Amino acid sequence: MWRKMLKMRDLAKMFYRKEVGNGRHISFWYDKWSAKGVMIDYIGERGIIDMGISRDATVEDAVINIRRRRRHRITELNAVEEALLVLKDKLRTNVEDISLWKRDSGFKGRFSTYETWKLVREPTTRCEWAFGIWFSQATPKFAFIAWL
Repeated sequence: MWRKMLKMRDLAKMFYRKEVGNGRHISFWYDKWSAKGVMIDYIGERGIIDMGISRDATVEDAVINIRRRRRHRITELNAVEEALLVLKDKLRTNVEDISLWKRDSGFKGRFSTYETWKLVREPTTRCEWAFGIWFSQATPKFAFIAWL
C-alpha cells in the first residue's frame, strides 16, 4: 500500500498548496507556495547552492534572510529572486499560513474526499447490463463469465 501511495506523490502535489501569511510553517523548497510550483522541482537541486538558501529554510527565512540579492545567469533563478522581493512586501507577521486543497471551484481551506475523487477519476459511461448480474439485496451464488 505504501509503495502505491508513494507512486501517487506527483498527482497529489497538484491538489495541495500553501497560502503565505507569515511564512513560518511553509518549506521554501518543498511546499507549493508560489505560482511557479514547488521550488525544488522548478529550480532543481543545484538551486539550493546557487540561491544560498538552506535546504530546511522556511519562506520567512528566505525572505527575511540577510543574504545579498544576486544576479544569476539562469532566468529561473532571477525569477525566484524577483518573487522573493514581491513577497517581502506582502509578508504579514500576524497572519498564519493557510493550507489549501483543490476543489471543483478552485482551492479551498477544507479537504473533501468526494471532490478529490471526482477530480482524480476518469468518468465513464454507465454500464446498464450490470443490474442484470448484480443485485443490491443479494449476493450471486454462482460464477459466470460475461462476454461483450
